[in-house]
Amino acid sequence: MSCRPKPFVPKARRPFVLPARPHHGAGDDVIDHLPPQEQEVVVLASFYGLARDEIAGVIGASVQVVDTLMSQAVEHLRRVLAPSSAQGPQAA
Repeated sequence: MSCRPKPFVPKARRPFVLPARPHHGAGDDVIDHLPPQEQEVVVLASFYGLARDEIAGVIGASVQVVDTLMSQAVEHLRRVLAPSSAQGPQAA
């Protein structure tokens, strides 16, 4: 059984099939930590080079929603990629 979340499907979505995401290395897996809506925006922008207005058209949302999702994704990725504070300071 897969633990992957179901993809986000907005109501006003244009017919669009997102091709398989190209994998460039182990760092790609970090995107899997994002909620589905944020994953979609990051993949469309970063891997497929779509502009904000193009992404908005693909996901059936406004540019403002795309901006919000992208900001949230960046914040989530910062938390995932940040060194764990549980490690504590290194002894000198």
